[in-house]
Amino acid sequence: MMSIAIDGRYRRWGDGIFQQAYVQLITGFLGKLAYYANHHGVYVTHFLATAWTPAGHRICESFGMAEIGKDKFGDSIFELDLGSWRRGPKAKLMPELKKLLKIYDKMQS
Repeated sequence: MMSIAIDGRYRRWGDGIFQQAYVQLITGFLGKLAYYANHHGVYVTHFLATAWTPAGHRICESFGMAEIGKDKFGDSIFELDLGSWRRGPKAKLMPELKKLLKIYDKMQS
């Protein structure tokens, strides 16, 4: 489980949704998943997220996630199915996510 909230003091004007702090958080998260895959044979199949701000919607969409419904508060729920993502057409992916998917592909073969 992970939640991303960046205090206004740490936001950099002009960086848009790809704030340095966000990139560090998501890169660290994906790096930890790669570590678990490489050292413990553990892998994830889906990412799920609830977005309650316009920036959250854009982050989910930029990550390749699709909106699959609403939670009980009316906020959008997004999903990324890593299995179908690996088999389907490739869009722009963050380098750390590409690395993670390559590790998962090696585990599957």
